[in-house]
Amino acid sequence: MADVVRCFGKIHAAFVASAYASHLVPVVEKRWANCEQPLMLLAFALHPLYVTHTRALIQAHDKTVILMSVDGVSAAADYYYRRYVDLNSNGLVGDVDKWLRGKFTPKKHTDFTDQAGVLQPNGVIDYWVHVTDSWYVKGSKLPQLAKVILSVAVNTATCERCFSELGLIQTPRRNKLKFDKARLIGIIRNEVRERNRRESDIGECRRQKKPVNPAERPKQQMHGVSDPATSLSTLADVTDVDYMETVGAVDFWLDAIVDLEDDGENIVNNVGDDEC
Repeated sequence: MADVVRCFGKIHAAFVASAYASHLVPVVEKRWANCEQPLMLLAFALHPLYVTHTRALIQAHDKTVILMSVDGVSAAADYYYRRYVDLNSNGLVGDVDKWLRGKFTPKKHTDFTDQAGVLQPNGVIDYWVHVTDSWYVKGSKLPQLAKVILSVAVNTATCERCFSELGLIQTPRRNKLKFDKARLIGIIRNEVRERNRRESDIGECRRQKKPVNPAERPKQQMHGVSDPATSLSTLADVTDVDYMETVGAVDFWLDAIVDLEDDGENIVNNVGDDEC
């Protein structure tokens, strides 16, 4: 957790100095707000490599940031000791105060570095194991708390997402993605989505849809008959139709039937004369 806090500090400082600070700083601050800050700051303070940074931060923000003060770190140590180790935390706050002032143990972290001068994770544990067995701090509860806190691995989903976002910074330079290229990729992605949307809208307009409502069917124009603007006088001019009254039509058909009967009798008589 101490390394994560250190990375957060470096990233925040880089974002503040960036030209896009107004957009980048809220992102890292939002991620930091989701973390368990007292626990992570306590791990940062108990790390032998970062304790000097903790002292500088306390000196700069002791009166403004409660979590980064002697009282804040001591309260966090007392709480997590009673939570993870034992309910009896007598004497722990005094040892934390000595540790933050550099008076707890004369041992330095440089005594536990590797050949390259780097303090590895196992070197941190070896440091606190040695301090536990030292007669100088015999019976102190602080080494036991430090071993428990520093053994906590950052493997929550929130931190995994955080590290996945910070992967571009942790990887070699050849694999890094610069901010300008990331911005251009976002612009191109939005342009492609907009173009696909326009093409899909055009395709929907060209596609012939099957009407489900009879009212949606287009009306067929038949020589102006279905045109509501066509008047009866216009129809009379363009149509050759003899109109007759209703009563006259009945008389007409009665006379026509009589004529047909007369014609039938004449045809029968003519046929009889021919046979004779």
